Amino acid sequence: MIKKIAIASLVSLTLSTSLFSQELYVKLGLGTASVDSNVDAVNYTSEKILTLAMGTKIKEFDFEVEYTYEKNKWNISAANSISGAAINGKGKNHNLMINGFYNFDLDSDFTPYAGLGLGGANYENGSEDESVFVYQAMIGVNYALTKEFDLGVEYRYKDTNSDYDLSSNNLLFVSKYKF
Repeated sequence: MIKKIAIASLVSLTLSTSLFSQELYVKLGLGTASVDSNVDAVNYTSEKILTLAMGTKIKEFDFEVEYTYEKNKWNISAANSISGAAINGKGKNHNLMINGFYNFDLDSDFTPYAGLGLGGANYENGSEDESVFVYQAMIGVNYALTKEFDLGVEYRYKDTNSDYDLSSNNLLFVSKYKF
C-alpha cells in the first residue's frame, strides 16, 4: 500500500512540476513529538522525528511527498501490567505523506503557512507491526535566509486510525532548499 502511494505521488509530483512550475525544493525537518494513545496503561515518552520531503511550488501553494521517521519509547507500569512487572519498549514509525500548503505572502522574508497531509504509516513496537492511514494538519513560518534557502519552525497535529488510536503534537525545525 505504501509503495503504491509513493509511486503515485512521485508521478503526480513530476507531472505537476513539468506542467505548472519550475521551482522544486527539498525540505529537511528535525523535531520532537508528544504522543497520546487511548490505551490508558501505555505511556509514551517524547519521540524523535526526522522528515525528508521533495516538492514543488505552484503560485501560493506547495505540494510535496514526505517521508517521516519517528522513534519513541513506551512503558506500562507494574500496576497496569498483566505480569505485575513494569514493561518497557521501543517503537519506530515510517510515514509516507502527500502534503499541501498555502503560503501567506506578507511581502517580507517571513512566510507563514498552513497545510494538510494524508498518507500511510507503518508502526513497529518490537513485537507488532501495523500499517495505518494517517492525516496531519500543519502550521508554521519560514524565514528566507537567501533566495534559495529557508529556515523555519512548524507545528503538526497528526492522527491515525490505528488500534491504539495514536495521535501526536509535533514541533519541527525545518530547512528548505529551492532550486
